[in-house]
Amino acid sequence: MIDFFDMEFFGRALGIVCVYFLIKENKLAWYFGIINVSIFIYIFYEKKIWGQFVLQIFFLVIQFYGLYAWGKKNSDLKIEWMDLNQKIYSVIFVLISFFILEQGLYFDVEKTILTKLDVFTTALSVLAQFIQTRKKMENWLIWIFVDVLCIYLFYQNGLYKVMFFYSTLLVLATIGFFTWRKKCL
Repeated sequence: MIDFFDMEFFGRALGIVCVYFLIKENKLAWYFGIINVSIFIYIFYEKKIWGQFVLQIFFLVIQFYGLYAWGKKNSDLKIEWMDLNQKIYSVIFVLISFFILEQGLYFDVEKTILTKLDVFTTALSVLAQFIQTRKKMENWLIWIFVDVLCIYLFYQNGLYKVMFFYSTLLVLATIGFFTWRKKCL
């Protein structure tokens, strides 16, 4: 049996490498993302953490989509801000996702502020991951917000290693935002 600490460490390291390549707009990010997400699918399956397991399957599909979108010859993808319609659809998507996920993931438990925060960060993460494949600037702002919320969530749950990982992701997302913003001006 594989030691879960080593698997988690390896998965987190690959996640950091993935974000580094996303900042650089290098499609290698999606290859690292595929391996990273696959590791966490295995970990969450073995630990029977079904909500995160399902989320990671979604992320795996998005990794393949990102690889396709960023790897197409003559791709017209360029870093840009979302238009007003995209922003409105994004807000609607997050609200609908929140209510669906809350019922699906926490149908049999008391809804606390931490369970609602978990669902909210999940819904935002799905949106951020998708718009990242389309090179929308807002992805970094959403990731920054998600990372801050997750740091609090994991702190409240005593998950200090995960909290540190999200602190690293917060720094990388901030760097990603300013790096992409220079290219978007």
